[in-house]
Amino acid sequence: VGGNSLNGALDVTPLLACKTLSVFDSDASVRLIAYTNNASDLPSLPPALRKRTLDVEWKEEATFAKQMQRDRQVKKMKVLAIGFQPRHFGAMAQLLCASGTLEMIVYKESMALSPEMLKDFSIVLVHPTKEGKLQELRIATKKLPIVVVGNSATYADAASRCLRKGARCFIPEPLTERTAMSIRSLAQQFARTQKNVIVGRTAPQPVQTQEKAKKMVIDFEEMRMKYEGRNGRIKETPRQRLEESALGMLAQRKRGPLQREDFSPVATLCGLPACGGEILYDAVVRFAETDGVDERNASEVGVSKELLMKFWNERLRHFDAETRLFNILCGPNSNLASEENMKVVMGKLLRSRGSGFSLIRANARDQSLKQLEEIATAIVFFGISGSMQPLRKSQLRKIHFCKVLNTVESGVFNGFAASLRPDRFQGVLCALSDAGNKGYMELEDVQLFNAEHRLLVNAAVRRLFKTYCDKDQKMSVGEFTRFYLASMDPTSDAACKYLFPALDADLDGFVSAADLAIMYRNKNRDVEFEVLWSSLLDLIGSSNSSTRSDQVSSSNILALAGKDRALLLKTLIYIDDDMEVDIHRSR
Repeated sequence: VGGNSLNGALDVTPLLACKTLSVFDSDASVRLIAYTNNASDLPSLPPALRKRTLDVEWKEEATFAKQMQRDRQVKKMKVLAIGFQPRHFGAMAQLLCASGTLEMIVYKESMALSPEMLKDFSIVLVHPTKEGKLQELRIATKKLPIVVVGNSATYADAASRCLRKGARCFIPEPLTERTAMSIRSLAQQFARTQKNVIVGRTAPQPVQTQEKAKKMVIDFEEMRMKYEGRNGRIKETPRQRLEESALGMLAQRKRGPLQREDFSPVATLCGLPACGGEILYDAVVRFAETDGVDERNASEVGVSKELLMKFWNERLRHFDAETRLFNILCGPNSNLASEENMKVVMGKLLRSRGSGFSLIRANARDQSLKQLEEIATAIVFFGISGSMQPLRKSQLRKIHFCKVLNTVESGVFNGFAASLRPDRFQGVLCALSDAGNKGYMELEDVQLFNAEHRLLVNAAVRRLFKTYCDKDQKMSVGEFTRFYLASMDPTSDAACKYLFPALDADLDGFVSAADLAIMYRNKNRDVEFEVLWSSLLDLIGSSNSSTRSDQVSSSNILALAGKDRALLLKTLIYIDDDMEVDIHRSR
């Protein structure tokens, strides 16, 4: 079931009698309503509608009866019919009235097509034989829709001329229920722009006095009552109302301040993953300390019910789940998701049950939980941006990060969540073990691991280590994780960004022949470097956006297809490129 041009609600009351209904598929944008005679004791929904429980808006039967009574009093829209045979009048009028709730008025030659006469009509039906009346109609009114109705085979040319003279559309004879509905739709669209016609279920508009219209006075009270409820609060979705009551009950059941370990169910009620409970607690504590809330000792005694509801009302209430997660991932006085908060989330995820990480924790004897958090954080940051820089909201929304964490907690690893699969995790742990994990990596450790797995040439390893090591000439576990992920799969955008410093020796942002010459000659390949460099420039081709044609930027490499990108990187910086031909031959 999809939406329609009227943007109306879908009444699912008849479906309540289908106790075994198992399939009901509708767009999320379609508003669902149901009527009941007892608002305090709502009937049960069929299985197919239970997943949309929060979307169903319940109304009382009395409201429905009053609405139907108002609908019967709605003024019918008038249709002016010009040029039709008298024998067709009865059938057309009956069909338009039954299918389109329209009142048809037959045009007589004594009528003058003036603006005063046409203001009472919502649409005009013209037979192709009366195309001369189109010019009179368009002189009298510019907006009134005109529909040409006639035999498509006999009056095809006349109908085309009518369309060129300003008719809205052509409908073939004889009229059917479907074409009558189309005529009604056009009439309603025009009638909505007229203040003197009542259409559908809208109530009569109050008539403004001439003095008020002249002064352009805006009735703010009327606007407030239109967009707000009677209690002055912005109208909410059913989920927001459910969250508010559920959070209040949860805090009341605790019978005391909520502590950090109590916030996993709070996060779940707010549509967030359970592993975000700890950073949600930290966000509430920061809110109490920095936003003028009276409870200054929230970090010591916990979060009270009043503080939790105030935080929810101001920071969560009117946002979706993805925005909520990003807001609590941001650090103090920052609008970017920080690495520290991401580590807290990953640590809670690794400790959660049912996520598939219990075996990883059992087998990772040499790696502490802190290192596992660092590895998981590096995997997430590498998959999203390729670096460890703080993340923007658009980056997290692009991969639906909140949904990803919820699925991982359920043990489902699809899409981006596949990067956190336990077997991928196990591969990183084995690589750390091969490198002699000491909590950090020195250049010799990385070179030993690289030599055992025959990945990159030694010059490339030294350049990468120099770029990503800290001031003590040591590489963290997280940085080594990124090194492993990039070197194992050079086709991804993140790997290309990570490996680019291995190509750019002088770190000026561009790769020149001088940057690659020494490193390539150490590979002892048969192809001359000059031939290879020319082939590389041919491979980049028209995508080269640098100011000089003998330089290559990272964006040029990213513009290549995954297969060509892997071919280029393996040819230049990998020990075993598995290629017997050069670049320009394989292109």
